[in-house]
Amino acid sequence: MKRILLISILSVIVICGCGKSSSDTVAKLDYPMNCIWHKVGQIKEGEVYQDLFFVDESNGWAVGELGKIYHSSDGGSSWTLQESGTDYDLHCVYFANDQQGLAGGSYNTILMTKDGGVSWVLVNKNDNQKSICMDMYFVDDGIGWVVDNYGGIMHTQDGGKTWTRQISGTHWAITSVHFIDTLEGWATATNCIILHTTDGGMNWSASEIRFDFPRGPAIFEDIFFLDKRNGWISTSTMASSTAGYTTPLLRTTDGGDTWFVQSAVPDLFSSNVCFINQNIGWLEGMRGVCITMDGGKTWNSQLEEDDDDLFVAISHSGSSHVWVLDHYGTIYEWICQN
Repeated sequence: MKRILLISILSVIVICGCGKSSSDTVAKLDYPMNCIWHKVGQIKEGEVYQDLFFVDESNGWAVGELGKIYHSSDGGSSWTLQESGTDYDLHCVYFANDQQGLAGGSYNTILMTKDGGVSWVLVNKNDNQKSICMDMYFVDDGIGWVVDNYGGIMHTQDGGKTWTRQISGTHWAITSVHFIDTLEGWATATNCIILHTTDGGMNWSASEIRFDFPRGPAIFEDIFFLDKRNGWISTSTMASSTAGYTTPLLRTTDGGDTWFVQSAVPDLFSSNVCFINQNIGWLEGMRGVCITMDGGKTWNSQLEEDDDDLFVAISHSGSSHVWVLDHYGTIYEWICQN
């Protein structure tokens, strides 16, 4: 989701790829389990989508332009339109369980549901049409955060009914937010900003992290922490190498005290990163998905879209189910069988 939005904000134009697929089924890599990518579904064609969230192996939600919210109860094979009550574009979605969830978008709109999306209620909105909810994260069904493209952070302790604004320490667009527990959390912002809190967001520290990338400073897209010590940041700046162009991935192994360029992913303009354990993780980019089986030291290409399509979101449930969504509503699932 975040990469598509930042392209329009920052007028970034990049051409890239990650792997190649010639059919709806993509052959598995040398993987420790019997796993394979399948094209499992297609949301309504002719619409534009921005984010995807699966809360379990069956229930997932996708959001997009003009307030569209779609729900799947069969793992992504079929999708049903839910009435959101708004025509503002939606850019992010998050569910704490199969009943309670939120969606955010333009005008800093935040919608809440307590019945799996059967009904949605508007719980936040402002008058600035340029304000956009960029990302959201919940640690349980009550405590969560939403970040926006003006450096804003909002916090809720009642599942989204009411929101309080927190001071982020930056005016740059905050692209992602991730919490380890109710107190410690991280966020990334454009202009190489990393935000950190250890008191639930009452106080945020903002640090500017610079690396000497040959093609200019990185745009920090997504942050993911597996535990208190191990975290990754995906970037959308490519650096040159003897093998061509690569996308730097940042890593910390000491809880964010230091960050380093862990690896450079071949030809991937990355947007979202997630790990299911210390070894296995995915990077999703404009036209591809890559996998690592060694904690991010090396990456292999898995899946590539057509030139007109763009991957926008990745979501996982447990250790064996991962989904990716492209800009026009195609759903792929990574299925592992014992």
